[in-house]
Amino acid sequence: MRRVTTIALLLALVVGVLPEATAKKRKARRYAWVGLHRGPLAPSAGRALETLVVDELDGYDSFRLVDAAGHPLDGRLLAQEAALVSKLKNEGIDRFLRFEHKAALAKFDQAVSIFESRLVTLQDYELLHDTLLAKAEAQYQSGERGAAKATLENLLALGPKIAPSSRTHPAPFVKLWDTAKREMGAVGRIAVECADPGCLVQVDGQRLGEAPLVATRIIPGQHYVVATWPHGVLQTTVRVSAGRETAVRLERSGPAEEARQALLEVIDRRLGVDAAPEHAARIAALARARNTLVATVKIDGDALTLVIARHGRDGAPIAVGQARITETIDSPAVSASVKRLCAGLFVEKQRGGFEIDTNGALVVRPSVPSLMYASRVASEAPTKRTAPPPPIGVVGPAPPPPEEDDGLLGEWWLWAIVGGVAVAGATVAGVVLLSPDPTTTNFEVRLP
Repeated sequence: MRRVTTIALLLALVVGVLPEATAKKRKARRYAWVGLHRGPLAPSAGRALETLVVDELDGYDSFRLVDAAGHPLDGRLLAQEAALVSKLKNEGIDRFLRFEHKAALAKFDQAVSIFESRLVTLQDYELLHDTLLAKAEAQYQSGERGAAKATLENLLALGPKIAPSSRTHPAPFVKLWDTAKREMGAVGRIAVECADPGCLVQVDGQRLGEAPLVATRIIPGQHYVVATWPHGVLQTTVRVSAGRETAVRLERSGPAEEARQALLEVIDRRLGVDAAPEHAARIAALARARNTLVATVKIDGDALTLVIARHGRDGAPIAVGQARITETIDSPAVSASVKRLCAGLFVEKQRGGFEIDTNGALVVRPSVPSLMYASRVASEAPTKRTAPPPPIGVVGPAPPPPEEDDGLLGEWWLWAIVGGVAVAGATVAGVVLLSPDPTTTNFEVRLP
């Protein structure tokens, strides 16, 4: 009996672990947020509504939100990149402790490069501070005194909270730090202006407010300026000279921004549903995203209507939904409507449109895609879903978007292998049951 139990446990382990192991390899998909065409809304109200929609979309676990250029709008993506930088930094320190200075410097340079290209939107630069300090020490120990001093100057410009001291570093290295600090010169300023209004500015991770603005008491050296909108981020590197002011004008440009503006122009000029897929597909390709999401606000009688469209990787609309806005943007009712509307984008499988009615129910309305992109909308009575919809009328956590494929779990050969293992196990079990007990062999399996 014990042998039968052991074989059953082994079979269960094989059948259970394989799907679990393959599921862990699956990554959350990227969805590109194009923006909100605010229509009749004032700029401040439009930004508030777009922020509300982005915050709701950011709550889904099955995808990560990026802007049209692929920059993270989701803090969980930033956390993944930060983990990579931390790993590279620790590997560099390990190489340094083993006196492999060249390999250590390569790791540190890679970590700094990733931080500068992907993580300057963070509000905590301690990871960069630690990496620069470790890099400077590795350079110093390698005999590269000039390079070490330049790295320390870059670190000093960022205003780190912790400085090397005699308790943590050799005295000559601390002396080099003091020399670099003494030679920095007078503080300067950074004047920031944004071509696109409504951007919030941060310098070296510190939020300063809405542009235009002037950041004062900036230590000479290299600094990271970031502008954020609800629809995306823009970052640049500037160098401030001692006692001087550096002017920065931030303007979104490039292929991703052109595609984003083109899709919003389809909405603004009401060019029709057929004009949207080309631009949506281009955005998905540039952002390396599976879907694109775009929204607009329309006037519907005496009320405003929020319309959100979800396009696939090929640009074709998957679902387009609308919900009326009858109260102020900051009201709980509007927040609940946005939650239900976003949920409807992912539970509605068929191509077409839907509406969240005043009772919170999902109602099929085929004209919604035309309302999104065209001026003329065919009038038809709303049609109730024939199949019972998910309970999206209930305010609460929105259901996760359905997976459009099962990745490795959907492959026939995987389950053929699992089935083969199960059949083989059953055969072995039958043979064991029919064979006589051995008298000289003890077989024991210990599961971890």
